[in-house]
Amino acid sequence: MDTVEQINGYFYKGMWNLSPGELAFWILVDEAEKQLDGIDIFAFATIVGSFNLIHVPGKPNTATRGTSLLSLGLRRMISYRLDTRWRSPTWKTLINGQWARTSSLGGLIGRWLPWVGVAITLYDITLISHRTIWHYNLMVRPEDRI
Repeated sequence: MDTVEQINGYFYKGMWNLSPGELAFWILVDEAEKQLDGIDIFAFATIVGSFNLIHVPGKPNTATRGTSLLSLGLRRMISYRLDTRWRSPTWKTLINGQWARTSSLGGLIGRWLPWVGVAITLYDITLISHRTIWHYNLMVRPEDRI
């Protein structure tokens, strides 16, 4: 039986007597399971890979300390230098309201790629939240709706 019934609570996917909060939680888990896939692993990897964890000797004191694994790897893979210094976001510069500049194409891609991961993650969170609220409101009594 895969429907919602009222006994002294709600029934959902084999779980009995769920409170409205518990029902919302299990619907959220179900919707997250449906939404999350391989592209989300990519998004997570780009975000985590963008943290400045690798020490770089000889960097000026005005620069952000260290570099990210993503930026370092892309700088090694793509060694092309641009004619001008292009603006790119980093975690620190966005907090300060500024842009970092680089003439390395690999470094530029390495700084923009995490924001693709952030956009994918925000899209997933929005979709999961919307679907969870919609399904929850379909299943509960009117006084329990969000």
